[in-house]
Amino acid sequence: MMTRPITVIRNVAYIVEFDREKDKHVYRRGGDVAFDDEGIVHVGETYTGDFLTEIDGSRHMVMPGLISIHGHSSTAAKSKGCWEELGSPRIYMSTLFEYQGLMGGRPDDNRVLCRYSAAELLRSGCTTVVDIHADYEGWAETLLGTGIRAYLAPMFASARYACSNGYSMEYNWDVAAGEKGLEKAIGLIEDFGRDTSGRLAGIMSPAQVDTCTPELLAMSAQESDRLGVPRTIHASQSVHEFREIVNRHGLSSMEFLDSVGFLASRTIIGHGIFLDDHPWIHQYPEKRDRKLLAERECTVAHCPSVISRRGITLHTIQSYRDAGINMGIGIDAFPHNMIDEMRWGLVAAKFAGGSQHATHISTMFYMATRGGAKALGRDDLGIIEVGAQADIVMVDLDHPDMQPVYDPLYSLVFSALERPISDVFVAGRRVVDDFTVTTVDFEAEASKLNAIQQRALESVPRNHWAGLPAHAVFPLSLTVAD
Repeated sequence: MMTRPITVIRNVAYIVEFDREKDKHVYRRGGDVAFDDEGIVHVGETYTGDFLTEIDGSRHMVMPGLISIHGHSSTAAKSKGCWEELGSPRIYMSTLFEYQGLMGGRPDDNRVLCRYSAAELLRSGCTTVVDIHADYEGWAETLLGTGIRAYLAPMFASARYACSNGYSMEYNWDVAAGEKGLEKAIGLIEDFGRDTSGRLAGIMSPAQVDTCTPELLAMSAQESDRLGVPRTIHASQSVHEFREIVNRHGLSSMEFLDSVGFLASRTIIGHGIFLDDHPWIHQYPEKRDRKLLAERECTVAHCPSVISRRGITLHTIQSYRDAGINMGIGIDAFPHNMIDEMRWGLVAAKFAGGSQHATHISTMFYMATRGGAKALGRDDLGIIEVGAQADIVMVDLDHPDMQPVYDPLYSLVFSALERPISDVFVAGRRVVDDFTVTTVDFEAEASKLNAIQQRALESVPRNHWAGLPAHAVFPLSLTVAD
């Protein structure tokens, strides 16, 4: 009789176990975790069944894999060193509009960036990612090859952002292109659903609330329901967008989305910052957005690091949760580091709430695990319990950055970040082994990034409204000595 290919982690120092009755994570001090590619088969006292592989967990914390529900793996990394503190001084509160289309690239760049970003995610304990991008050749195959669990969101829109003068926003409309994009997305999502690995699925993704017609949004929602897949959209991400939607429709972004039937339990709102009661939104007569999001059982994908770098934050995480809104975490830009996102989120929430107690690490960890799983309609992700998927992260408690170890989660998020993550399993397969990603040659992919960025920077004068070179658009942090 063939032995079932069970992996057992023995004598684990801390298991971040899920208490289903209380819907929260708890520490279990000591115990075994056993699993295979079909899921977790044992959590608790000594595992006595058959096994193929045995790992000593006596100096480790075992926790569930983290879930990023908003990101752009194939574009973000090439902007490192360029966009961190960039802003459009004459377009109120956004780096997105003026600079979004400046850095061109080649089709094969996408695959390099995708592999690099996926490796970063895995190294930070992220085992599931929602990847939002215009479709490109090899997208699904590339992400599947990294071993990560991927939800692909082929993005489409009725308009593209444009800025021809540095101070006014324009929308270049092509309604037919949006409808063709939806049609293509439907076919891709159906294809993703036929994958047999169990690690690939699709998400409906009209790009932004202000770049889509009401008709396209309504059709997207209907197709999302028909296909039984989640849907996501960038919305409430800038003051400019809020005002644009009010000017067009006399509604807030959330009210408008609800009016076309987009808000629902399968809806993920990317960012969701500028609701109608945000302190930067002045004199808006209604304060209905939180209630709408809660009643429709939507999820907000909070992306702390990128918005914090722009001086923006939610007001506040706890008030969203108090309103009954499900919250998840997204990477959005770079670095692709979920531990870092949790730290940014915690610190920003405390500033926004005006109190050290405005949110808690247990809340942020829940958002990065269970909150993301709920958004995807998955009851078997983001948790350590029997029957859950074997998406498992091991944290080395002997790592120097973890010392002294009183509370390992505090040490991990506030001090060590991704550095002590030694092993990561996705669907029972070890994709990080002794601190090394086994599915991606991380150093080789990283070595290609400079050439990709250099080509992108060379395209800036062709794409900038005033023909400025990259060094003028993206000034260095320090002046260069004569």
